[in-house]
Amino acid sequence: MAEWEHYIRPKLKVARDRGHFDIHKTGTEILKSFPQNSARVTLQFEQFAADKPMADIPRYFLASLELVSIGP
Repeated sequence: MAEWEHYIRPKLKVARDRGHFDIHKTGTEILKSFPQNSARVTLQFEQFAADKPMADIPRYFLASLELVSIGP
């Protein structure tokens, strides 16, 4: 048990320090990355996520899945 605690505590601290995940705020950030003057634009996730911190990629991916599921 002590070995597991030693392993998990730093990971929990990093997660706690990253703060609360607001899926709606993240989804809004994704939507704002699209050009405003175009009705239909395809943006590859890799293009969007290229300059994002690696630790935030799962959050952006989850928010993008929610956007796809609710549709236009």
